[in-house]
This record gives sequence, C-alpha cells and structure tokens, in this order.
Amino acid sequence: PTPFECPDGPFFCPAGSGSPHPVLQGHYVTPDKSAQVQCDLGHFCLEGKRFPCAPGKFGDRAGLGSPECSGHCPPGYFCPEATGDR
Repeated sequence: PTPFECPDGPFFCPAGSGSPHPVLQGHYVTPDKSAQVQCDLGHFCLEGKRFPCAPGKFGDRAGLGSPECSGHCPPGYFCPEATGDR
C-alpha cells in the first residue's frame, strides 16, 4: 500500500488502515490522528475536536456532541467551565 497523509478535518487514520475514517459524533481525534477517543465528562466533541462545557452548563455523560452539554446548571448551583456533574 502507498502511504498517505491523514487529511485535516474530522478524520483519524489507524495504523495499517490505508484510508481515513470519519470521527463519530461525541469523539475527538488524538494529536497524532491515529485514533478517536470518546469525549469525557465536562466536555463535548464536534468535528473531531474537544471543547469544555461553557460556564453555567454541565456535562455529566461521556460522549456529548453538542455545546448544550447536558444542560444548564440547576438554580442555586455554580458550574464553572468544564463542570462534569451538577
């Protein structure tokens, strides 16, 4: 097989695959683009990139794929950036 460069964008290229694979929603690409990883608590993942949940929101499940995360922090609670549970 001919070596290829893994393209930019929401793709990862496992060793020996021969072609890029699309990243699943709620996952991000490792820095070397060899794998995808499920997004962790307090974060959401879009287009193969990982982002913290915004202040005032929380992410209490792995694999979130929306900037809404799991929702707004309940009244009377403080949720700083990347809060993992309410």
